[in-house]
Amino acid sequence: MTITQTVDIPKNRRLTIDVPREITTGKAVITFTPIIQTLPKIPETMLLSEASLAKDWDTPEEDKAWAGL
Repeated sequence: MTITQTVDIPKNRRLTIDVPREITTGKAVITFTPIIQTLPKIPETMLLSEASLAKDWDTPEEDKAWAGL
C-alpha cells in the first residue's frame, strides 16, 4: 500500500506522522520530495511584440470597434 500526501514543512522542520492502521508494522520508507513551483515559460517573442502591437491596437478607433463585445 502506498499513501501520498502533500504537507507543509514548518520553519522548525519538525513533523509528527500518524501511521494509518492499514499500514503494517515493520520497516517503511518515507521519501521527501520538494515541490518546485515555477512560472510558466512565456515566449520571448510574445513579450517583445507587446509594445509594438500596442501602437496599432491601443487607439480610440480600436476601442470603438471592440466596444460591443
